Amino acid sequence: MNDNVIVRINCPSCNNESFDEIYQLDLMAREMLSYLKNFYDPQGGVEIQLLKGWKYILCKCKCCELIFQKEILNDHLMEKLYEHWLDPAIQLSDSKRHNVAYYSNLSEEIKQVIDYFVRHPSELKFLGFGMGWGEWCKMAKAYGCSVAGVELSVTRNRYAQENAISTIEPNELPNHQFDFINTEQVFEHIPNPLITLQSLKKSLAPGGLIKISVPDGVHARKVLRRNEWSAPKGTKNSMNIVAPLEHINCFN
Repeated sequence: MNDNVIVRINCPSCNNESFDEIYQLDLMAREMLSYLKNFYDPQGGVEIQLLKGWKYILCKCKCCELIFQKEILNDHLMEKLYEHWLDPAIQLSDSKRHNVAYYSNLSEEIKQVIDYFVRHPSELKFLGFGMGWGEWCKMAKAYGCSVAGVELSVTRNRYAQENAISTIEPNELPNHQFDFINTEQVFEHIPNPLITLQSLKKSLAPGGLIKISVPDGVHARKVLRRNEWSAPKGTKNSMNIVAPLEHINCFN
């Protein structure tokens, strides 16, 4: 066993102890090595030797039916993954290639949220939790809302601050109250989604909302049966919804 690997013994969504192992693939299996190389090399590259002892094991909770990876990276390797194996310079460059439709959708979503509260934007406090490169935060700020972001990546935090987005350390969240907390493509990545959600709820102002947006995993079992590790991201048979290392929780 790799000391940098954590074994989850409870469902991270409902804390149930009863689950079935539904899929397993060894790190050194041809399909896994090929996937990690093809997916990560263009983005930076994985140090395979640091993963020695890790196994890709998918479990399905018998209670809430969440599909989750049993063995996940600890904080040290998570930092390696998001700050080094996924090269920040490449990630930032990609984030700047969004088309007009992307920004139009962001704008419309934030407008709908502001309309829901029936208050002037300057009276609203928004939080981007797991804000990435802060695109959502920047759009909300453009509407006149008070905006802050939480992001574990040092590089992304620095970039947000350079773009006038306030950043908050996770342990400081209890000192703040927000009307709206946005979590966009975040909960599939975090080790303890239930605990995280309970913590975020404490930072909601009365009448506040939390938005959770995750990849649609309703067809995960079909994808696993097809077992096409070479299927490109975005295609019908792509394994991306249960992506090794990153998508450690798959919600139906």
